[in-house]
Amino acid sequence: HYKMGYNSLPSGANSFLSLQDLATSTNRAIVPSYSLYKDYFQKDDNYADTILMNAMTKSSSSIAPFENISFDQRLNIVQYCLPSMVILMSSLAALYSAASNCGKDKSAFGDLDEAVAYWAGSIEGNNIGGNMFGEGASFYAIAYDI
Repeated sequence: HYKMGYNSLPSGANSFLSLQDLATSTNRAIVPSYSLYKDYFQKDDNYADTILMNAMTKSSSSIAPFENISFDQRLNIVQYCLPSMVILMSSLAALYSAASNCGKDKSAFGDLDEAVAYWAGSIEGNNIGGNMFGEGASFYAIAYDI
């Protein structure tokens, strides 16, 4: 699902929006803290994607040397990198876009909806309406878990 997308088909699009699309989106540059992440991870524009792909494929790079770590360690990296890097930056990018478009056109409303959707995530579980006791799968879920 990371590379191909699953439940997010943007209006008018022919393919699903994937988490990898979010991790490599140029829209992140609007967020002031994006440059801090990028600088910290050796100027890698797609730092989160590099970390995630290395963890999922048991590969290595200068910012993510994961060839010798266990499955559980790699799982933990993926579970926390997605919300704390990919979803956080996507939410912030949508919020900054909404703020910059506020009063100009109606796209600010869509940007704000997008930011909330990324932040809140989805309800966990297969039941209709989800599992009300589930933790979800988002940045909000990690904060709730702590």
